[in-house]
Amino acid sequence: MNLGASPAHEFFEVDVRLNYSQTVLQACSWFDTATDVAHEVVD
Repeated sequence: MNLGASPAHEFFEVDVRLNYSQTVLQACSWFDTATDVAHEVVD
């Protein structure tokens, strides 16, 4: 079974990349929030 040529496989690849991007964005925004909170605590 060769998934390489199947459109569904390509769609899956794209979907994984989008999910990865979303996860990275979430992590970045969470990190920003944590940094803001840390500054509030320090001040």
